[in-house]
Amino acid sequence: MKINEKSQRSKALKVDGMDAVELSWDATDTDGPTEISLTIVHVTETRAALITGWASEEAQKENMDDIISIFRSLKKLD
Repeated sequence: MKINEKSQRSKALKVDGMDAVELSWDATDTDGPTEISLTIVHVTETRAALITGWASEEAQKENMDDIISIFRSLKKLD
């Protein structure tokens, strides 16, 4: 896999009310263009969950329901 380091993006977001940050990059793997993403979701003030993924734009669209289900499965811890 070859990552285009200059393509790094970062955005703050909320996942079910929890603060999160997504980092992403454009890349190329043996199947062609892809996107790599790391999402850090703060499940407590001192703990976080890390969701990683890489897929082509087409694969992301095809699997969007599953991706959403993964994020919705995260719950804030007390």
